[in-house]
Formats: sequence, C-alpha cells, structure tokens
Amino acid sequence: MIEFFLSHPTCLSIIFIILFCLSVLWLAAIALSYVTNEIDRKENLKEYIRTYIFYPIPAILTLIAITTICINVEQHPTYTEWKQIYTNEQNINILLTDYSDPAERTSEYKVNKAGEKLGRFSDSIQDEFHGFNSNEWTGYIVGTTDGQELSKYVHLSKDNIEGELTPESKITKIEYREMTKIYYSLWGHNGNEQEVETPREIRITVNTSDEAKAKAKDKLNKLFQTKE
Repeated sequence: MIEFFLSHPTCLSIIFIILFCLSVLWLAAIALSYVTNEIDRKENLKEYIRTYIFYPIPAILTLIAITTICINVEQHPTYTEWKQIYTNEQNINILLTDYSDPAERTSEYKVNKAGEKLGRFSDSIQDEFHGFNSNEWTGYIVGTTDGQELSKYVHLSKDNIEGELTPESKITKIEYREMTKIYYSLWGHNGNEQEVETPREIRITVNTSDEAKAKAKDKLNKLFQTKE
C-alpha cells in the first residue's frame, strides 16, 4: 500500500489535502462550540469531556501523521550531466531573469546579462533567498541570438553558487541540467521511478572585479615566468 502511494504522489497529496482540511474544520467547529459555551460543564460533565477532550484527538492525530509523513518522505532524483551554457562557442547571449516575457524585464532588478555586473539583480536573488523558499532562487534562463530567444524555468540553490553575490560581481560561468526521473521513499519503502520534465537547475560562478583583476594579473605573471 505504501509503495502504491509513493508511486502516485499526486493521489497522496490530494488525500492529505482533504484530510488536512477536514481535520482543521473539525477542530474549528469544536473550538467554536467551546468559545460559545454550547455545552455547560456543570450541567453535562460527561458530554463536555467527550466533546472537548476526546473528539479533538482523531483530528490532532491525523495532523501529526500527515506532518510526520511529509517530513520523512525522501526524494531520489536522477539528473542529466551538468552542461556549460555560458560561456558558449556559439556566442549566444544568456540572461537570468524573473520573467519569461521580455516586456516585464524593465529594470536591472529583474534581469541580468551573463558577463555584466549583477547590479541590483544580486539584490533580487538575495531577496528571494530571504523569502519563503529560503534556499533557492527561481526564475528563467534565457538564450538570445539573431532576434530569437528561448527560455527555461530553473532553480538556483545557494549551494550552486560559487563566489559572492554583490552588485559588482559578474557571472563568469553558468551550468545547466535537467531532472529526468524521480522516485520517493518512506521508511524503507520505495515507489516506482517516474519520468519528469521539470525541474531544471543551474549553478553559477561569480567573480568580483577585484577577483577578476587578480586572476588576470596571475595569468600574466605565469605567462612571463621563466623559472620553475
């Protein structure tokens, strides 16, 4: 039974949502009854205890079970190999942006061209890191050439950023990969592997202007170095 639900996560999610809503409504009804003194404790002690002590237990246990299962379910994704898309041999421009629609990219807070200073776009990424999804930025990576463009919705986690994000930083490298399959496990039980089309991930390397200058100077020094 567990393997069946792990193999059909959408079905499991629907069941959990229904049970969660019913449990919350049940507890809300009991709380409302308590607040309005619907049952007098002195006149009907048994009914009072049954309603306000025993009746909430199934709903509370259901919420605890749902929370426990959600915390312990593990994802096991399969990804493609990382592919470097910036810089690239085709000299295709790469953008990172919050919007797939070009008309929405109206400020540097909303879009950055790889290779240029991040400017306020670094604040955009940092703001999302401090938001609900504190571990990742979600947006679009866009390739543009000869008046055409192609965008992909991607995730960028903190762990996939090499370097420090500042307004003076520049993206010097972008790698891209896609999730192809995934299966879920719970307490030693595994669901069937499923093919997926998303999500997609990127990882980036950023350098500040000082770091870039230091690396360039180091390259020049090595070029003219004559002693081992």
